[in-house]
Amino acid sequence: MGVFDWRCIGHGVAANLVVNTLGWAASCAYSTDLLYDAFGALAHVSTVICCMGCTPHVLTFPVLVAGGMVITWAIRLGSFLLLRILARGGDDRLAAFKNKPVKFGVLWLLQAVWVANNCAPLLAMLGSGPKAAALGWFDLVAMTVWVGGFLIETIADEQKRRFRVKPTNGGQFIRTGLWAQSRHPNYFGEIVLWVGFALFCAPRVGVGTHSLLSLTLLSPLLPAVLLLKVSGVPLLESKARRKWGSDPEFQQYLQRTPVLV
Repeated sequence: MGVFDWRCIGHGVAANLVVNTLGWAASCAYSTDLLYDAFGALAHVSTVICCMGCTPHVLTFPVLVAGGMVITWAIRLGSFLLLRILARGGDDRLAAFKNKPVKFGVLWLLQAVWVANNCAPLLAMLGSGPKAAALGWFDLVAMTVWVGGFLIETIADEQKRRFRVKPTNGGQFIRTGLWAQSRHPNYFGEIVLWVGFALFCAPRVGVGTHSLLSLTLLSPLLPAVLLLKVSGVPLLESKARRKWGSDPEFQQYLQRTPVLV
């Protein structure tokens, strides 16, 4: 059994903390809430690049695929959220914190924890040392799960964006496309893609005392909990009920459409 290389963990944690600290400092300096999601995406990309940079001897094709999964997702979602928040002129979730550096700092720290959790399967794979370079059937299944989740999230976001830019849809709620099958298809897609990512990385995480296999397999739980119980579904459902709660069509939509699937 090989010795786990903790350097990649250190490099990843450092990159993550530096990016989020810079984002917090800039946000406080300019009293803005526009940078949070963009720096979250940048932290994912920086963590992956720094970890790969310190372990070039293990950069097999599967490792590059895993890194590509994180970077592709981060760039896509980060750019989407940044453009959306710029169009809106602010982030309702963070408006109350942007002038309170300490409380705002807690949110940035929580984002750093979220980034570390999402990248944990890749860090565990890199630290475990060189593994088989060929892709097997299980890898293809995991990749399919990731691609499926990625496409669902991307399509759902785009469908909602197009719905909102149409003047005739002003003041209405979306119930077409994927949103006719789920009240939060974008969240469902994100949960699925992180499950696929963890499954792809897990077979290449070493077993034994220094193994992070458990962390790898459990990592999708945090984004799922955050989306379903903390910052995702609860906030949006509450906002929607306040806005359309008395609308009979909205009540019918709630009754016939599941939260996820």
